[in-house]
Amino acid sequence: MSIRSFFKPPSPTAAVGEDDGVPAAKRARLSAETPEAVSAGAVAKALASPTAGDRPQHETPDKDKNATQNETSLTPSSNATQNATSLTPEQLERIAKNKALAIERKRELEAKNGTATSTVPTTVMEAALAIPARWKEELKGEFGKAYFTKLVAFHTAQTNAKKMIFPPVAQVFSAFYACDFDKVSVVIVGQDPYHGARQAHGLAFSVQKGLQIPPSLRNMYKELSEDTAIQPKFKAPNHGCLTKWAQQGVLLINACMSVESGKANSHQGQGWETFTDAVIAACNKRHSNLIFLLWGAPAAKKCSSVDMNRHTVLKAPHPSPLSAHRGFFGCKHFSQCNDKLKALGRPTIDWQIE
Repeated sequence: MSIRSFFKPPSPTAAVGEDDGVPAAKRARLSAETPEAVSAGAVAKALASPTAGDRPQHETPDKDKNATQNETSLTPSSNATQNATSLTPEQLERIAKNKALAIERKRELEAKNGTATSTVPTTVMEAALAIPARWKEELKGEFGKAYFTKLVAFHTAQTNAKKMIFPPVAQVFSAFYACDFDKVSVVIVGQDPYHGARQAHGLAFSVQKGLQIPPSLRNMYKELSEDTAIQPKFKAPNHGCLTKWAQQGVLLINACMSVESGKANSHQGQGWETFTDAVIAACNKRHSNLIFLLWGAPAAKKCSSVDMNRHTVLKAPHPSPLSAHRGFFGCKHFSQCNDKLKALGRPTIDWQIE
């Protein structure tokens, strides 16, 4: 079994709840819960480990007790922990590069000797180094940087603290598996993964089959069905899995790629934003004539560096029930996107989902 086929996101069932990605300041006023901070000691333990490697509405997630998350154990010595807390950014970056190289060399050696095994990644670093080759070629420089080391340490510490993190590690980079780098033609930017049990599976705005369709996605379906330029007429499906869009070249990427159960924006400011900036930058630089569909101020800000002389940028309010009526409904972004692709002589997107 190939690594790519092994990591293809599964489609389990159950759970409801949504996070559509509201700016952190506003979310703080809407929610009584605040993300739990990770202590310096916890991050240090993870670093010292030998591990390879506007406007939304929030709904109460289904706290499914049967939902599970891969866990790893870290048992570094106290001396190692103390040393890790005093490392300089340059030392952290060297550590990250060495770990990344060690994992990659191990994979190459196993492949050469025919001893490679398909194992579920237990850390973000392991998952990152297993992404498809073209994406890895564009992004591997990020994996050796200090911010990525800290991100991996944070995520690992959260998992080791028995916190439920979504999506599972093996699905964090699903967007790269579903949408080949060289085939990207449309970019849709979300903000935060859904934080209900088993909802998030690595594609922005998408939920796995068998789950209730979130309000924002329901409004996206409504806009599609009312856009008369979409022919044949769009019929809303009974599920919210957008894998079909991704497979046609629609990159569905969240600014932050993981979240703690029931705590929207709980992984903000830990390094994901820097990484996804690099994703946007790679698309901006390596491609021409991409269509960026940016809904809400955070998405527009995220892509403010996109070269509008080389790409098409369409902006509208967020499809959340709190803002869709301010201009998302009637924006006709889906038909405009296809009109532009057609004018460029490129394949249009079949938005219909079965």
